[in-house]
Amino acid sequence: MSDLTRFTKVHKFMLISLIVLFFAIPYMPVSVLAVTDLVLVRLTLLLLLIAAAYTHPLIAIVVFVLVAFLFIERNKTKVHQLKTVMSQSTPDSEAIASIVTPDTAPHQPAFEQPKMSSLHFMPENESGENTFRPVAPSLNEKHPLPTESADGSDKAIHQLFEWVNPNLAQAP
Repeated sequence: MSDLTRFTKVHKFMLISLIVLFFAIPYMPVSVLAVTDLVLVRLTLLLLLIAAAYTHPLIAIVVFVLVAFLFIERNKTKVHQLKTVMSQSTPDSEAIASIVTPDTAPHQPAFEQPKMSSLHFMPENESGENTFRPVAPSLNEKHPLPTESADGSDKAIHQLFEWVNPNLAQAP
């Protein structure tokens, strides 16, 4: 067994501590969960994740789930606080009154309709001829490259080498 997958007593203690902390997160005070809004705390949690990745793969997974659950609980408490604020607010409150609805929105003037012009986007008889005539009988100018040989031999690559390096091809 390699050193990476060896699970020591320290790892077992860390794993048990993290699992206990996982079950304690829903009972944390709102002020502790609100601390995760700070950039310094978020950077600390990120460094904790990186350190856990160097400790043991299983510990890293548990720490990742723990941090994710911490942010889930923080968002849940924020939504709960918002619901209580919204339910306690009256329609006369300043925050509710500032919301623009179609009834309270300022009147918008009607859009001006564009004028018909003499040039349209679709082909018409006034704008010219609508029939298509090919330019030439055939525009297919495909032909094999001079480096391609009909018999599939490797002479073509030698000819290309001579064209690219004329001074080397002349040498005896």
